Amino acid sequence: MSYEIVKDQCKKLKLASLPEALESQKTIDNIESIPFIERLSNLFDYELTSRKTKRIKSLIKNSKMKYDCDLSTIDFADSRGLSRQQIANLMTGSYLNLGKNIVIEGATGTGKTYLASAFGTQACRQLKSVLYLRTERLLTNLSVGKKTGDYEKLMRSLKRIDLLILDDFGMSRYTFEQTKDLMEFIEDRNESRSTIFLSQLASKDWYQLFSDETFADAIMDRIINNSTFIHLKGDSMRKATNLVEK
Repeated sequence: MSYEIVKDQCKKLKLASLPEALESQKTIDNIESIPFIERLSNLFDYELTSRKTKRIKSLIKNSKMKYDCDLSTIDFADSRGLSRQQIANLMTGSYLNLGKNIVIEGATGTGKTYLASAFGTQACRQLKSVLYLRTERLLTNLSVGKKTGDYEKLMRSLKRIDLLILDDFGMSRYTFEQTKDLMEFIEDRNESRSTIFLSQLASKDWYQLFSDETFADAIMDRIINNSTFIHLKGDSMRKATNLVEK
């Protein structure tokens, strides 16, 4: 049987990486001495690894995160107030399996978005779906969805995202309608899906953001009691790097 026939069969079976794996096996000395079942297993391993790599790249691309980064690129300078142990524990992704949240607080330029992107990138590598959104965009989308009849569809799609990174939370006071939308959004994901909230405003001051006290109590209760908090300190990192961090 010719190699071209095998390539065609792989294409029909949607085994895109198998021909490349076969080519690599041809370069191995004494390949005939390796048991058939072992060679077959190696081919399948190659295909599975290739699919996983492609899936991760797709998840990262679709997440719309600003940075593709990881633990090795995080600055743990003492002035930033970051705990290596806390960050390492979060990088395991256990919070995702429990539907827990992360709140990252800090002034403009202290690296909130970059750190959240590191968590998001790691989640993608664990084959979790991730989406980055600014809070204003989320609320605009929900408002438009109500007018077009797509509100419920949008809420269902947001609920399916394993990790949602919500940037610029608390940049301004929310109207009553926006407060209700945030309440429904947070309730939908509470203890089932994880959200990372990024805010320049300390969480202790979030209560004043909401236009209704009852909703404010409910929102704060769901966030505060289900989140790990990280407070970034120090000067703006934009002064020392070319990264546009928040």
